[in-house]
Amino acid sequence: MAEEETLSIGALAEWLETTPRTLRFYEEEGLLTPSRSPGGTRRYGPAAQRRAAFLVRLTRAGVELDRLRALAGARSEADTGAAATAAARAELDRLAARLDEVDEVVARTRSALDELGPALATCAECRRPPTAEGCPDCPVRRLAPRVPLAALLWGEEGKG
Repeated sequence: MAEEETLSIGALAEWLETTPRTLRFYEEEGLLTPSRSPGGTRRYGPAAQRRAAFLVRLTRAGVELDRLRALAGARSEADTGAAATAAARAELDRLAARLDEVDEVVARTRSALDELGPALATCAECRRPPTAEGCPDCPVRRLAPRVPLAALLWGEEGKG
């Protein structure tokens, strides 16, 4: 991020590893407001850069658009400080619950990766076709009934 420097939409998108379309979408949804150059080009100052970075992080964490809108509007849509605080607290509690769900998915996926790693290492030297007939004792296939990631890799479960 460039402190005290404005960035073009392309430069900000590149820095955030996203697309200009994503940034325009946040703008269309009222979540991000860039300034404009005299020629009308979007420019993102430090505050807009930080806000965009946070929006991208939350989106990547699986936070839904309606939650982003509610968070962004909690203060501006309230009539009093007390109402703003209550709305913000409710949204932050929902966000915390969502992030707990994401943490659980990450933990389960890491566990599956840990279990799958040795099986894949065995397969790295395999010269047989990666099919049930070609490799009936495939270690990844043996994991598939209890490790969903192995079932996804093996590719037979749930196709029919």
